[in-house]
Amino acid sequence: EVLWHEGTYHMFVSYITGVPTNWNYGRRILHYTSANLWDWAYQGTLTLDSKRVIDACVHPIPGGWRMWYKDENDHSYTHYADSPDLYTWQHQGIATCDQPQEGPNVFRLAGKYWMIADVWDGQAVYSSDDLTHWVRQAGTIMAGAGIRKEDTNRAHHADVLVVDDHAYIFYFVH
Repeated sequence: EVLWHEGTYHMFVSYITGVPTNWNYGRRILHYTSANLWDWAYQGTLTLDSKRVIDACVHPIPGGWRMWYKDENDHSYTHYADSPDLYTWQHQGIATCDQPQEGPNVFRLAGKYWMIADVWDGQAVYSSDDLTHWVRQAGTIMAGAGIRKEDTNRAHHADVLVVDDHAYIFYFVH
């Protein structure tokens, strides 16, 4: 996740030491800043509720920022934390727990907030009026192959760019 705030770019990166041979390795989210998107300064490792967190997504809230992330110590549910300044974070709880998932992404469209999350068989879709209470929409999106030549599998780790009143989704396939 990269965002711009008060003349500085902030990047939140999933970090896993080495090349894991299983899923029991630690995972952390690191914070970097930059003025030019080329030179990055390490600001610190986020202190959250778990030592196995990845896939940060950050969105502004009144008085600060909210981050959603995957907590592998808690069934791979999406948790969230709040910050007044992008440097200090306080865990707030579980955002979604209807099934394991990763890669949450939050955006605003048509007067609502939306979250998509990779459920390894397409993307789960949630809506919210307040960025706290999320309602799962029926089914999943992008669970099968697309129509483009290289789009031969379901969508993974999607992100959304909202331009005017349109949402464009970006993702990768295996």
